[in-house]
Amino acid sequence: MKQKLTPTLIAAVVASTLSVQAQADIIISQYVEGSSFNKVIEIANTGDSAVTLTGYQLAKSIDGKGNWDEKYDLSNVTLEAESVFVLANSGANSAIKALSNDTDNSVTSFNGDDPIALLKDGAVHDLLGDIGHKDCAKYVTLVRN
Repeated sequence: MKQKLTPTLIAAVVASTLSVQAQADIIISQYVEGSSFNKVIEIANTGDSAVTLTGYQLAKSIDGKGNWDEKYDLSNVTLEAESVFVLANSGANSAIKALSNDTDNSVTSFNGDDPIALLKDGAVHDLLGDIGHKDCAKYVTLVRN
C-alpha cells in the first residue's frame, strides 16, 4: 500500500526537527578600556544551551594594523546558556579581578586603538573596532544590549 504524506504532516515533521536544535550565539558583550591596567573583555553566550568554546580565541590587532598579534585560547571554557566569561588584565584593580574568570596580559593590554576579535577556527566571528581606525575605543566602556 502506498502512503501519501500530506503537506500538514510534512510541516509537522520539519517543525519538530527544527525545534530540537539548540541555538547559541557567542559574542563579545562588553569591553572596558579603563585607566592604567583596568582592561576587561566579556564574552557572552546569549543562546539557550551550553557551549564549549573549542576553536575560539580572543585576539588583538596591535594598532589596528590588520594582524591578529596577540591571542587568548578559549578552548577550555564552557559557557552555560545566558552566561558570560570575563577576561581581565592581570594588573587590574582587585574589584575587577574579583569579577573576572581569568586574567591575561596579552589580549587585555589594549589602549583604544587595538581592535579585538573573537575568532572561531581562525576566522573572525565577532569584531570590536575597525582595522586601521585610530582610537576606535579609547577610554570607553562598550556594552552590547
